Amino acid sequence: MSRRAAAGRSGAGEPFEAVEAVRAVIEAVDSSVAAGSSTTVANVELWNPEKAIKFCRELQENEVQTLHYLGLPYVVLSRRPRLRLKVPLSTINYEIGKWAGVAMQLLFTCPTNYPMQRPLVEIVEKRNVSSSLEWALHEEIVHSLDQHIGLQMIAPVTLRLQTMLNSLRWRLPGMMQ
Repeated sequence: MSRRAAAGRSGAGEPFEAVEAVRAVIEAVDSSVAAGSSTTVANVELWNPEKAIKFCRELQENEVQTLHYLGLPYVVLSRRPRLRLKVPLSTINYEIGKWAGVAMQLLFTCPTNYPMQRPLVEIVEKRNVSSSLEWALHEEIVHSLDQHIGLQMIAPVTLRLQTMLNSLRWRLPGMMQ
């Protein structure tokens, strides 16, 4: 953490919320140390907030590289203060301007401590998506995020929804063609 952030001001490129979150944790630890918890004292000496923030940023960068290596299309909207990605999804039979197939974009907004906390996932730019399908997709997103807390979440959610859309195409061929 920079001296400016430690002094209470966020430095360039350092999200103010991350600094405040770290400060809140430090205050909580200080209060438990004052209460005399010896195990907490040992953990405080090992825990470094600057390294924790750096670790989360490295995991976020690894997530973007994973999308690239898997060949999944994506657009990075921002990296700091929060990672924001847009990932397009569509069924195999989707054609622009036609009623065949389903298409959408997933907008991932990751908190500064992602992947230790869930990202916000929004379904945007929907094409031929019914409300029941959207509800089922949201349920699948929540289920997938819950399974991957602390791990990469964007690639598994994207792959799971893509598989779901393609299986839907095969189950409902009359509706999707």
